[in-house]
Formats: sequence, structure tokens, C-alpha cells
Amino acid sequence: MILAALLVSAALQDPLSPDLLEYQPAARLRGTLQLGPAPGFENLIEGLAERLKQHHPDLRGGQAPATTSSTPQAMTKGGYRLGLLGRRWTGSEVSDFRFQWGYRPTELVIAIDAFSIVVHPDNPIRQLSLEEIETIFSSAERRGNRPLRTWGDLGLNGEWKQQRITLYGMDKQSSGRRAFQERALRGAEFAAGVRDGSGKAVLNAVAEDPGAIGFVRGCQELGQCRAVPLRPLGGAAGVEPKPESVLAFSYPLAWPVYVAVRKEPGEPLDPETAEFLRLVFSRDGQSVVADAGFLPITGMTARQESLKLK
Repeated sequence: MILAALLVSAALQDPLSPDLLEYQPAARLRGTLQLGPAPGFENLIEGLAERLKQHHPDLRGGQAPATTSSTPQAMTKGGYRLGLLGRRWTGSEVSDFRFQWGYRPTELVIAIDAFSIVVHPDNPIRQLSLEEIETIFSSAERRGNRPLRTWGDLGLNGEWKQQRITLYGMDKQSSGRRAFQERALRGAEFAAGVRDGSGKAVLNAVAEDPGAIGFVRGCQELGQCRAVPLRPLGGAAGVEPKPESVLAFSYPLAWPVYVAVRKEPGEPLDPETAEFLRLVFSRDGQSVVADAGFLPITGMTARQESLKLK
């Protein structure tokens, strides 16, 4: 996979790739930055906008609009120049956009999103499948799935066999919870009794509760908890949520974050959008990505993605 190869960093211990370039403004901005929809990524896109305004004090705007539409729908009908989403556009969404504007949207990878499944450090569970994660955290009764209420149901023996599973997850109103619900639970409702809190609160609670299992965004700084390797669909071996597996997308709960741009072929972007993207693909912009809980892309990927705007 070409994209995966581009994303693998040579300096995995450093959250920022050493080949990322510093932000160098191409123009001084005095206008208004119009952000498009970013469902689930509002903090990220607005954080990037605030960083841009630090470089351009006369720049106005930079708030993500509230919308009930998806990013592709809003960009097609609402006229927004850019928007964030955690997946590629579907064929029908691209067709609708092309019918409206006469050309395709430009999709650029700007970050990587991932979730770690964490348990108490003494829990001996070796790995879990995506189907098991869905059954544990979801209220949906998928055909063929048996309830998983104790660690014995997941194959543990001895003192763990009768240990009840207790569930922890991110805040009910957080973008992370919505993303986990969409990706890991395939949109199903959460099971009753999931105890919610901030990522840090989840880690603290799981570290103190032997029966706990929780989900948090990211794959680093997991405190005293142990991350459980996840088995991909059809896979035999679990994959640990490490930076290298996340960046290569071999870890099942990892995926790119895209910015979609409305750019007419052969025509330049407006100065505000162009500078926003210049910042996103710089070391300064990727530090905002890391601070927001996402994994930054490498400098090589940033340059490859930037070429799509030519």
C-alpha cells in the first residue's frame, strides 16, 4: 500500500517526524478564514486555525460551522471550501460533488486517528478480535454473537474466569466516543453501563479495576494500563497499537484523517485556504495534530499530499 509506505516514520520515538518543514508564510493574511464542517474533528480544525492566526494576527474567522450534514454533503451543497472527515469520499458523494461543481474534490491525508483498547496491567488476555470488541461494547445482538459478560467468556481461566467485565469509555459528548462508535461498533449503540470520562480518567479507572476494559484515543501515554493487541478481520495474530503499526495501518483501529478541498483544476486556492494548508503540512501544524491526540504524518507524506494541490 503506497499510502502506508509514505506514512511510516524513520523516527518512531519522536511524535514529530524530523523531515517536517517549518511553516514559512507565503503571504500576509488580512481576510477571513472560512472553515468547513469537521464532524468529530472540530477541536483539530479549530486548533489549526488558531495556530494560523498566531502567525497572521489580522486574520479573522476560523470557527467550524455547526451542521447536521456530512462533510461531503455540506461541501457539495453549502459551498464550503474545505472540510475534515475520517474516511475517503464514496463514489456517489464524489459524483454528486462533480455534478455540482464540475470537478472532483481534492482529498488530502493530514493525520492518523487510532484507538487503544486498554485493560488492567495484571489482566492476562493476550489478544481480542474486532468482533469481540464490538460484542463487548455494543448493545446490538449480531447474529451468532454470544454475550461476553465475564473474562471467562473470553477464554481466561482461574481467578479470572468469573471476573465480570466492566466497561469504560470516553465522554458521551466527545468526538472520540462518536468515532469509536462508528468504527468499532459499526454505528450500534453502546452497551448499558459504560462508565465514561476523559481519556485520562478512563486510564486511571482501568488501572485500578481488575475487571476493566476501556477505549482511549491514541496509542501512547497509556499510563499503568496495558494495551491489548487486536486481531484484524480474518487475521490470526493480534497487532499491538504501536506508532509503527498505526502509521502502517496494520493495526485494525487506525485510519487516516482527510481534509477535502474544493479546488478547481488549474486555478489557485484563495490565500486563506492556501496558507491554512501550508500550515497543516508543516512542523508547526503537525504539532497541533499531536496535541489534539492524533498521530502526525511524516514530512514525506506532507510533501506528497501537498503536490495534489498543484
